[in-house]
Order: sequence, then C-alpha cells, then structure tokens
Amino acid sequence: PPPPPPPPPPPFSSRRRHTRLLTQSRGLGDVYKRQSFPDVLTPNISSKGTGSWYTRKYNGQGFDIKIKDDTMLLYWYTFEERSDTHKYYYGVGKINGNNAIIDLITTQAGRFNDPSTAVTVPAGKAQVYFPGPEKAVINFDTPEYGRGTIHLTPVALSSDDNPLQGSWYNPDRDMEGLSIQTFDHLNMIVVYWYTYDFDGNQVWFFGSGNPISETEYLVNLYEVREGRWLFYNPVNITPIGTGTVCLVDLNHISFKYFIHSTFVTEGDTKLMQRLY
Repeated sequence: PPPPPPPPPPPFSSRRRHTRLLTQSRGLGDVYKRQSFPDVLTPNISSKGTGSWYTRKYNGQGFDIKIKDDTMLLYWYTFEERSDTHKYYYGVGKINGNNAIIDLITTQAGRFNDPSTAVTVPAGKAQVYFPGPEKAVINFDTPEYGRGTIHLTPVALSSDDNPLQGSWYNPDRDMEGLSIQTFDHLNMIVVYWYTYDFDGNQVWFFGSGNPISETEYLVNLYEVREGRWLFYNPVNITPIGTGTVCLVDLNHISFKYFIHSTFVTEGDTKLMQRLY
C-alpha cells in the first residue's frame, strides 16, 4: 500500500522539515501503515475536551490536548522505554465528528542553546475520542512501540476564553515552545515547556502558577525524572526554578525564567508569539 501522507508542519516551527528516522525501529512501521483505527460510537468532540489528561497507571507522563474549531492539537510527554530520558510527540489533526486522527511527530538533534538544529521525524498516528464526561481514549500506532490504547481522565479541563490559552514560540528559537493551559475556575495556569538538553535529547518541563496581576502569572517550574514509557515507575519531581508569563497582547506573551535543572542552568526573557 502507499505510505501515509506527510504530517503537517510542526507546532513550534514555521518550516516543514522532515528527515528519516535516525534510531532503529522494531520493524513495526508496516503494521501501522496497513491497519486502521476502529470506528467509535461516542459523542462529538467539542472544546470541552481541552485540558491536561493522564492515567494513574502511567504516572509522571500525560497528554496536553487543545481543541479549536474543527482541529485538535495533541502533545504527548513521556519517557524512553529503558531509561528516564524524556520524549515527546505532537501533532495536529482534523476532527471528524466524534474522533480525531493525529499524525504524530517527534524531533531529534535539537540543542537548548540552538533549538533550530532539531529535525522533525514522522512518528506514527493517534486516534482520540471521548466516550463520556471526563473520559478520553487514545489509540496509538507508532513504528517504535507498535499499537496500544490508553484510557485517560483529566487532571483539569481548561477555560476557552482566557487569552493565554494556546501554544507559543519564539522565532529565534525555532523548534521549541510553550503550551499553556488555563484553568480560571482554579485561578491558575499550567505551562508545558518542550525543549532540549545540550546533547540533542528532548526535554520537557512543566509548571503551575497563580496570577500576580490581571495579565501576569508567576509559575513554579519542575523537572520529572525516573519515569518509563507507559510503565508505572515512581517518579521524582524536583523544583528547578520559576518563570513569569505575561500577556502582551492577544498574539504575544513574554516568558521570563530562571532554571537550574539536571540539563541546564539559565535565566532569560523571551518574547513569544501565538502558534495555536
């Protein structure tokens, strides 16, 4: 059969750049090309599914889902199978009534001091649907790990009308960015920072914070270690610093941070623009 179509441009880049898979797969690439996801009889997808999702079975990792109009943006932050090296996937897919099919993308060879060195790698597909209130299911099919199903519950569901809600990036640091979930009913935001270490490995941090003014939030940032790919393993969550997120206008934010983590020690202020 013909290969699947190429994925859409990555959320943190205005460029469409793809490369061959640099790491050896397990010979499952042809499987996900041949097989399709099942039909589902569930309610149609709405923006009420936007939020942070996880399953207790796989602690320390989860999904960051954003729904706007007829598209879904998915981030999947996790670990390697045999080490706690960070790993993340992302992709945008069109919503078809009660489910969305996402072309997954991952990245390789980025550097914290220059994320633009990263290249994107097609990483399979995911089907997302919501069988009931506060329930989500993700069927995935990847060349690295094959097929599987994950049942999710929300950590919290987001507020659609907060202008900080969205994905943000700095054009000078292409291939890196922030995803912000807003929870007005909790008077807080959650920030996911998808970046790299200095050795070309993916790194993700997360943080949560409360408002210090009408347009500004102070966020405590954390690093997660000791997790494993879809496996229950006690994780170590360590504070690494703080950040300040400020809404400049509807399409721009500033992100001021200082972090001291396993991977990097740095402080800076970035002006970021809306991507989604």
